[in-house]
Amino acid sequence: MNRIEIGDCRTIMRRWADEGVQVQACVTSPPYFGLRSYMPDAVRLRDDLSEEERKAIEEELARLGVKPNFG
Repeated sequence: MNRIEIGDCRTIMRRWADEGVQVQACVTSPPYFGLRSYMPDAVRLRDDLSEEERKAIEEELARLGVKPNFG
């Protein structure tokens, strides 16, 4: 059975685990989609982010080992 679910993949995939759903492939988009531009050695964040958005993105980037570029 194929299906598309839209939402926070962390929540959806936990639910799948609880339900015993078997998954062969899962495609996700990072929570900071459209809020960054990729550079060779860092990620540059937009200047118009709210403090909440910036904090969430910085935490996720740190978790991934990616350094934001503030220059």
